Amino acid sequence: MKLSLSMPLTFNSKQIDKVVTIDDVGSLSNPEVLLLKDELMTAIKSMDDYIKKFKQEKQEKYDKDWHQKVRRKQQVCKAFLSQLISLDHDESLFRSIYDKHFSQIILEYIDRNEFRTIHNKARSLAIAELEKIT
Repeated sequence: MKLSLSMPLTFNSKQIDKVVTIDDVGSLSNPEVLLLKDELMTAIKSMDDYIKKFKQEKQEKYDKDWHQKVRRKQQVCKAFLSQLISLDHDESLFRSIYDKHFSQIILEYIDRNEFRTIHNKARSLAIAELEKIT
């Protein structure tokens, strides 16, 4: 029996001076997100340019392993960039869709009155917390 532990994708960012896992992208600060996006876009473009240059020179020694490594690095960069871009989408739209599905699932387990009671309590707690912050 083989035990396969998949590790999350990582990116060693020189711009923000840290190794970032794809799972932790959402916890980055806004300046870190901007710097990382810029670094990823630059890396992807550089790799594309390097591959194009290599093909134009029509190197006799085609290194399939090298090409696969570069393509894999590009895929990792694109995965991170895609994750960062998804953070930019309208959070309120996501939240409304999420809330709708969450409510439907909860209502499978409790009745509407219990749901309203829990919903109102959570709302009151959120308002109280916001008042403390502001």
